[in-house]
Amino acid sequence: MSSLDQVQYDRDFAITHGDQRRIIYEPADFLKGLKGQWYDHNMMVIKQENLALANHFHDYTEVFFVPNDSFLFAMADNNECVPRVYEAKAGTRLVIPPYVSHRVIGRSNGVLRAWGNVPFDPKRLIPSEKDLIGILAKELEEAREKLWNENAGGGKGPSLHS
Repeated sequence: MSSLDQVQYDRDFAITHGDQRRIIYEPADFLKGLKGQWYDHNMMVIKQENLALANHFHDYTEVFFVPNDSFLFAMADNNECVPRVYEAKAGTRLVIPPYVSHRVIGRSNGVLRAWGNVPFDPKRLIPSEKDLIGILAKELEEAREKLWNENAGGGKGPSLHS
């Protein structure tokens, strides 16, 4: 079984209220339903649109929550190199299991919140293989063209999962 089959994708998560003015989240629910202890890793605000982040994997589970805007995550099992792309819109939670390479792009001013089941240590971030980075980059570019470009044409497009 591919470790990608263990990726958890939750939409409209932790929302307590939403209307035309705002979305209100319950922070205590961001990790709801996940077993074990979780540690704050970071909160990122994207300053440069479409800049690729990550390009790594690690030996622990990572959780991302998107409170606003939209992010694209390309992931691949390191043993299979078959990518999947996930669009994470506001209110989405993604749980990425260990040893899954991932690459992420976001829009300007998008916010991404992250936790791990171990304390954060940058030494545990393992760069993905060059060939795999190229595959993930290609999938993200196709997804960006299809989902974020108003003038996107037809074509096969990325392997989007939800």
